[in-house]
Amino acid sequence: MKKLVLGIVIFLVILGAGAFYYYAGSLKSRNSVSIIGTPEPVVCTMDAKECPDGSFVGRVPPNCEFAPCPTLKSQSSEPTPKDAWRKYNNSEYGFSIYYPETYQVLTDPVNLYGWPNALVIFYKGWQSYNLVVQVWDSETEYKATYPASLNNYVVKKVGDKYITLLNQNSDPEVDEIIATFWSPNK
Repeated sequence: MKKLVLGIVIFLVILGAGAFYYYAGSLKSRNSVSIIGTPEPVVCTMDAKECPDGSFVGRVPPNCEFAPCPTLKSQSSEPTPKDAWRKYNNSEYGFSIYYPETYQVLTDPVNLYGWPNALVIFYKGWQSYNLVVQVWDSETEYKATYPASLNNYVVKKVGDKYITLLNQNSDPEVDEIIATFWSPNK
């Protein structure tokens, strides 16, 4: 009789464990959405690689390899801007950048408010600033603000400072402006 009771108890425990496993699995599938052929999100480490031009690139999914460095063009002299582009010159930090005449250059404290390290903001007149140029004393400072996984900013090392150029709206025209950044102090 004891063997029969023990057998029934073992059978019920196994049956209960199987039911729990099945129920837990069905809860998991109800609380998550799986699309066939869609890979799971990939999170890469936030380290950066310095490129030969002084800019930095981060790792990008899905393989978490470093993004390619910008192609080096012989830039021993200042780039030639497009027709009708204006030049912004920053003599304090020793760089220049060209921009279309449709942009405003904002350097006043009212517009730089909220951007404590901003030197200049290029603004086309929409709801947000287009290009924010900031200066940092160290890599640690700008990395605390801009993680390497963020792909809409460029870092240029000018002398002992780091200049970040943030393309607020990921606008291709702003990328063209960033490409005209030039400093003889690299």
